[in-house]
Amino acid sequence: MRRLAFVLALFALGACASAPPPKPVAPPPPPKPQGPAFELTDLSSTAETLSAVALDLSGTLRKDVEGGELSWTATVGGRDAGHGKKSLAGSGPFQLSIPASFGSTLADLEPFQSSDTVSVIVNATFTSGGKTYSDQRAVDLRSPLLPTVRILNMETSQPQSDQLALSFRVGISNSDPWDIQVGKMTYAVTLDGHSLASTSLDVTATLPAGGARYEFELPVAADASNCGKDFDRIVRAQQLPWTFTGTLSVGKLLVPFNLNGTTQNSNQ
Repeated sequence: MRRLAFVLALFALGACASAPPPKPVAPPPPPKPQGPAFELTDLSSTAETLSAVALDLSGTLRKDVEGGELSWTATVGGRDAGHGKKSLAGSGPFQLSIPASFGSTLADLEPFQSSDTVSVIVNATFTSGGKTYSDQRAVDLRSPLLPTVRILNMETSQPQSDQLALSFRVGISNSDPWDIQVGKMTYAVTLDGHSLASTSLDVTATLPAGGARYEFELPVAADASNCGKDFDRIVRAQQLPWTFTGTLSVGKLLVPFNLNGTTQNSNQ
């Protein structure tokens, strides 16, 4: 019996020695990183004019973020262009329209005339549950360019011995990617230093987007009444220096132009 008990004890010890060790328990996986509580995801332009732009701002609130108030400020070319506030209900994506101004005067628009694009930046803050989150989005837009007035051609003729007829071919161009409505043109014309005309003309027209040009003829006459004793010399001159200056109304703006040149006297 003692021998049998001893054998059984040895067998039990062997079984224990050959049993595999228990597998270690893996630690729980780390929590998945959460996205930002408040994020702006996109900024684009939906409509643009010479003086303003409509922006489409998109963003998202993390699902654990409660509703609150969104405040935003827009800058155009580094200048304040608008601000506002809006209440957001809570988590999920959001989208809102933001109006921004390029300006209402020639001085406001002047900085944009030397560049093809302008940077628009929206800084936004969202306040919820005593916490404030901030983000920023930017987009480059086409600069608002003023329409240009040019003299495309200038011809002379002498229908009568005491009169020199001048015909200016005027062109008004729109380089913007949107239509522009032009109105009255106020202008003054000189020939060889003599004033031939100082008046206004209703040229009301819509200039389509993308480099469209509106053209028209502008007749002016030189004679002894506006050139005095220099008229005979002017008629015989081979080169005739002229100026064409004034303003063109575009909405509430008066866009100036100051043109000059020298034309060949076709009568010589």
